Amino acid sequence: MTEQPGSSTPIEPAFLRITGKIPILLRAPVVGFLVMTVGVFSWQILTRVNVETSPSVPWSTPATAIVLWFYFQYLNGRGWPAITSSARRISLRANRVDARVLPKVIAASLTGLAFTISLHFLSLRIVELPPEALVFTPQGLNLPWWTLWISIIMASVVAGVCEEAGIRGYLQTPIEHKHGAVLAVLVSAAVFTAMHFNRELGIALALPIFISALWYGALTSAANSIIPMIFIHIALDIFLIGYHDLLKGPVPLHVSQTGIDLMFIVNAGGAAILGILLIILINQILKENRNSSA
Repeated sequence: MTEQPGSSTPIEPAFLRITGKIPILLRAPVVGFLVMTVGVFSWQILTRVNVETSPSVPWSTPATAIVLWFYFQYLNGRGWPAITSSARRISLRANRVDARVLPKVIAASLTGLAFTISLHFLSLRIVELPPEALVFTPQGLNLPWWTLWISIIMASVVAGVCEEAGIRGYLQTPIEHKHGAVLAVLVSAAVFTAMHFNRELGIALALPIFISALWYGALTSAANSIIPMIFIHIALDIFLIGYHDLLKGPVPLHVSQTGIDLMFIVNAGGAAILGILLIILINQILKENRNSSA
């Protein structure tokens, strides 16, 4: 922090004064996207070098873990410049969940995970997709199975950490402080959905992705922390990529082939029940936090 000669008043760096004049609804999505991209791009570079040089030895996994640690520490306020330390820590929102609401946060996390998986398979019965749309790993690579599984786990960790830091952290948090949780969650969900338009699967399943992203943001706001969503995100990606890509799990038949059968009704009913329970749990977390701060 710099000071004017003869004065103890800190001088804000010029770049902070300039960016501070940009409306938060424009600035936060750009900053959040850049935060996410830096982390993901670092992993992609390491993985590409690993595959091209020594595919049977997944050395990029520990290397990525080290990079992610420094990446997360910096976003959480460590390092230069010190004047942005507090803003970085607040924006990341990597807070410890209050012990009083922790059981409900865990319950909401598990319920939400089941809801999103249920919604995913329900959507596959409604939206017709070619088989290749459910393939996530690059094709044509002759990699050992252990390298593929380790890579999928690391890819899920990278996505969980970087996307939550960027979208639910640096994007949602500043908007929430300025305009409230409802608008912040809507914007973060919209950006998160648009991010997945780089895949046919993301375009076809845009609505269920958006619905899931709404509770991602709502839980983050209610718990005042991105930590629960990091773990949920990692678990969800490991399950979906592992199921569809490596295990080649069966995809449910399209409803045009089977009609509204019993499995469709059970799937739809289960998703509805889980969704209602999730809303109740998140509301209870919000109420407990309000009561404890009153």
